Amino acid sequence: MEADDEIFREIVEEQRDPVVTFSPEGRLIYVNPAYCELVGKTKEELSGGVFMPVTERQYADVIATQLVKLFRPPHACLVEQWIMTRRGMRCISWSAKSLLDGTGTVRAIIATGRDLTQQKQQEKVVQKRDRELMLVVESGSVMYYTHTPDHVMDYVSPRIRALLGCRPRAGGDGGTVWVEVNEIPVVRDGKTVAIAGSLTDVTEKKQVEEGMAEADILIKGSRDPRYDGINSGQDQRHSTEFLKSPVSYLKSKYTKKEKSAEQEEEFEIA
Repeated sequence: MEADDEIFREIVEEQRDPVVTFSPEGRLIYVNPAYCELVGKTKEELSGGVFMPVTERQYADVIATQLVKLFRPPHACLVEQWIMTRRGMRCISWSAKSLLDGTGTVRAIIATGRDLTQQKQQEKVVQKRDRELMLVVESGSVMYYTHTPDHVMDYVSPRIRALLGCRPRAGGDGGTVWVEVNEIPVVRDGKTVAIAGSLTDVTEKKQVEEGMAEADILIKGSRDPRYDGINSGQDQRHSTEFLKSPVSYLKSKYTKKEKSAEQEEEFEIA
């Protein structure tokens, strides 16, 4: 038994990852050389010291919530901690397991640490890049969304929600918009895992097209022999206005439509 303990101690001593043992009260009982190297202190300096000391209240609450798992089955937890080391602040992920006595009471806790600093830094870089990419994506005229092959929405651009006047999985406000939609499959290992789509608001374009179509009808009507140059009716007046200034005519036409819609809405409210 003593030989096995000695072999175990040698293995722990040679570990490149920090290994510690601490009491249920949080006092260090054992630290391996890797932990001493990490924090820049000797075993004597660390012995009896507080393990995982924290200064920020919110951070302390998070750690306490995790550590309480050590005192109930399965008596294990994972905790991430930023600590000051010889190389500055480092993020250490601790995998902790309680050691129980014959009565099931926690007599000590052993924890093995892993340095996640580089991974955390890479995550920050990726998050920053994603924010910048999203800023570019959301700045253009094209809006994006994704959904599963079963048509369950995964992502909807905030601009699409604003355009449609709705929240995810909720109905709109009853308005009508014209959009152009393009979709492509996202394929992995020969299987479609998602659908990515782009959406462009073409409502104004459709309104102009409708206006031009109506204007074309008016122009053709003005050339009809039945007018014979003397018809002063409403259609001929509109045709003359359009021929003089198409832009002004269309602008006034849709302004009148909007005002009419507003008056109808006010009437309904009243």
